[in-house]
Amino acid sequence: MVFNNGTGRPGGNYSTVEVIHLPQDSTGFYSQDTLNAFGPLVANWTYTDPVPSSLFSMNISNAQRLPDGHTLICEGSSGSFIEIDSIGNKVWNYKNPVNQNGPATQGNNIFFNQVFRSLYYAPDYPAFQIHPPIAGSPIELNPIPSPCTMNTGIENLPFAKLQLFPNPSTGQINLTGEHLKPSNQISIYSIDGQLIYQRKLENSEQKITINTSLPNGIYCLKYFDEKQVQTFKFIIQK
Repeated sequence: MVFNNGTGRPGGNYSTVEVIHLPQDSTGFYSQDTLNAFGPLVANWTYTDPVPSSLFSMNISNAQRLPDGHTLICEGSSGSFIEIDSIGNKVWNYKNPVNQNGPATQGNNIFFNQVFRSLYYAPDYPAFQIHPPIAGSPIELNPIPSPCTMNTGIENLPFAKLQLFPNPSTGQINLTGEHLKPSNQISIYSIDGQLIYQRKLENSEQKITINTSLPNGIYCLKYFDEKQVQTFKFIIQK
């Protein structure tokens, strides 16, 4: 997998992420004839942003295929990190908030925040057994004191007033709100996108308590109703 910077393309400057399977002969050497360049003629898989020029970095950058089939992209010149799913939908994106002057104030534009590359490390990465990652304070200055939420439903639809606490937690987490309705669903995912807990509400409730035996780490709780999804990131730290 390569990040094709794409400077000087005939159709304009834009970057793509490509998977290339290099052809080999029977002895394991890469195939090349005397007239043409190394194969293949086209990439085996290509991701292009729906607005091609929206993904462009003239230098640095990288991409990495994740265990769940998603792809992590580092658009290096803008310091942007993007995850897409297996069919090219954007799952999330984040911009490096630090440059040579230090962290930026949340919400402000930032420049000169280039990142050479980014890599994903699974929770079972051996080094984490010796030096477990511990969550700290937000990187940005003056962070907004609210949970991470996103609305994937109809525009202008207000969120149910939900709160998740404590965060960080030692294992028990509580979700409270005015609109926890029957048949709505709660799911918990690991940081690498694996579903590890799921339940549907049976009655109208104002508080849900979930006792977990999860190891230390960062998790994502999603609350689904018929029109929207609300997402909370929480930390287990024992």
